[in-house]
Amino acid sequence: MYSVPLKIMPEVTRWAKDMTQLFSTPLPPERQVECARSFVSLQHFVASIIEEKRQAPQDDLITNILDSGLSTPELVLLLCEMIVAGHATSADFIATAIKLLVEQPEVWQKLHETPSLIPAVLEEVLRYDTPAPSMVRVTTTEVSIGEMTIPKESRILILYGSANRDETRYPDGENFNIERFKDAPVNHIAFSHGMHHCLGSSLARREGRIALEILSQRLPSLRLCPNQQLTHVPAMLNRGYTHLEVEWDIPQQG
Repeated sequence: MYSVPLKIMPEVTRWAKDMTQLFSTPLPPERQVECARSFVSLQHFVASIIEEKRQAPQDDLITNILDSGLSTPELVLLLCEMIVAGHATSADFIATAIKLLVEQPEVWQKLHETPSLIPAVLEEVLRYDTPAPSMVRVTTTEVSIGEMTIPKESRILILYGSANRDETRYPDGENFNIERFKDAPVNHIAFSHGMHHCLGSSLARREGRIALEILSQRLPSLRLCPNQQLTHVPAMLNRGYTHLEVEWDIPQQG
């Protein structure tokens, strides 16, 4: 979508991970400086691509939004955010989906046999264990919720991942159920809501669908490696595993 050369993707990935850490993880000062430099490097990289597209337009996302009326700094911040969400957050989403599904071999086999189930299954993954469960916001006015009054201009951490387990909306919401959205409307808020609805939600769903379609077809015996210690990334605004080890059987050649 960005026409970024594949050879530079490892560096872009490192910048994106550092950017995520900078905004959501307690870090020692020297590490904060490293992550800040990565963020600046990512911004300069995106700004250079924008200028390339202005000089030589192509059939890609950046060229298509050059006439949006946004300034270059606004375009840079928007595209940096989409880079992070488009592969770092989506990677967490896909890994979590694989973990939840291969834990139940019969479910993974079911996806192998019926790939049409995958879109609905992904919606349950998003509801049950979203890769972006919270966001920091600032109140624009005093507001009362229950018995709590929150003053104007207060910084609050909104845990909307919790709403996706609301038992009044999702019966048996604490359990993962691949049938939940099979014939029911999708009403979770893993991608937020209203004017704050995630700009990349369609992209994330597409990435997840393609990943599960390919993996379930090519690796029907996919499973978690035994005796591994699963740990989550140490970040408040993102949820995913630091690593996920899997294995599968290789068919014997006759």
